[in-house]
Parts: sequence; C-alpha cells; structure tokens
Amino acid sequence: MRSCVAVLSAAVLAAGCGGGGDPVGIEEAKRCLVEHEDEFRVMGPLDGERGDEDAPDRTLMVGGAQASAYLAYYDDAKRAESLTRELEEAAKAYDGRVDRHGRLTIIWTNGADSSQASKIEACALES
Repeated sequence: MRSCVAVLSAAVLAAGCGGGGDPVGIEEAKRCLVEHEDEFRVMGPLDGERGDEDAPDRTLMVGGAQASAYLAYYDDAKRAESLTRELEEAAKAYDGRVDRHGRLTIIWTNGADSSQASKIEACALES
C-alpha cells in the first residue's frame, strides 16, 4: 500500500506543473492519452513493486490542468476489488475519488468531473 500512496502523491505533484465499458489494455490507453499530449502528461506504464502485495500490477499516471488520475491495472479483478477500500482511504487525503472498472481502478486526485476526466476515461475504457 505504501507504494500506492507514494505513486498517488507523485501523481498529485505531476498535476501541479468517456468511455464507460471494460478497461482497454494499458498500452492502448497510453497511446490514446499521448494523442492528447497538448493536454496531458503521461508517465508509465510502470510495473508494480515486487514484494508489495497491495501494489497494482501496472500503472499509468496522467496529469492535466483540470484532471489528474492514477490508472491502476490489476491482473485479477477480485484482487483489485479487495484493495478498493484502502485506495479510497488514501484518496481522501487528496480530496480524490476512486472508480472501479473490473481490472482497472482509477484514482482521481483532482478533477474527476471535468471534461479532461471524460477524455481520460474515454482512453482507458471501451466505449
């Protein structure tokens, strides 16, 4: 969990400088987000930290002027679901929100209801 909080903190710092179906693969999400390079900075994909059972298997961090999110991809949807409560508690520290989509958990650090958030979701989820 510590690595999740650390990466969540990094996403908030990076922010300073859609869809609605099942999650797309992490590489597809990144390609889509990079197409909006004038709006977003994208970091990742990053592999999960070895030995940290709470860490997602892969992640993307997305920062924009209106919205920032941490896209946590898990190989197992049940594992992702089991970690939701901990992530929601961590997100509260940033006035954030957690949205679950099967194997994908989106942790919004800001702007979850903005137009940029809609673009992030459109890139991360099948329409």
